[in-house]
Amino acid sequence: MRAHSKDSLEQMSGQQIVHRLTTLNEVVDGESVNEMRKRLETTRHLMIWHDLSTVANHSHLVFIVTCLYDPACFYANSDYEHLTERNLNIQANVESPSVYIVAKSSSSDKSN
Repeated sequence: MRAHSKDSLEQMSGQQIVHRLTTLNEVVDGESVNEMRKRLETTRHLMIWHDLSTVANHSHLVFIVTCLYDPACFYANSDYEHLTERNLNIQANVESPSVYIVAKSSSSDKSN
């Protein structure tokens, strides 16, 4: 993961920020340098999947939460290999579900 401290982001010049956003194809016309700085490599995107299934006449609620790969936040495979000399599929590792929530309830909606 690209780890930039708040101080290092604040020290970046406007030109450096525009260059980084251009590289990521995320430039927004009319945006101020401060707005760009807030957006730069600090936004994370989560995917939440849920399912309500019935197994053996019991309701099961299943949630899976995972972080989505974004080149602004995570290294590309080639960048990571250059830094560590290890060939790794970064996107597959990032998008592996990391939180599973399974809940069980009765199969009826009647309250006790």
